[in-house]
Amino acid sequence: MPLRTLELIKRFSGAMTKVLQGYLAWYLAEGQQDKLRPYMFPGDIPDLQTLYQPHAEGNLVALGSAIVALVPYSFFHELSARSAAMSRALLLMRLTDLAIQRD
Repeated sequence: MPLRTLELIKRFSGAMTKVLQGYLAWYLAEGQQDKLRPYMFPGDIPDLQTLYQPHAEGNLVALGSAIVALVPYSFFHELSARSAAMSRALLLMRLTDLAIQRD
């Protein structure tokens, strides 16, 4: 899909993105080469890393039409504080994302 058809998703401070419908990817402009990094599917939280590190590299883009929910960071912080299992699950999701990006 040509990059000009990608639509940027507006970034809101204080919230993470959960994909409800459609497909998203991270768009990185690196010199002469534009890159799309891992594709995100419904149910994914593509900017989970911002829970642990506030800065995200690149722009989150929709590949066609997409519906997303913006979930406040406070929700994930409360969830992690109340449940060690959920805290561990969020961390494992993040580690999985990192492992995929290394390939």
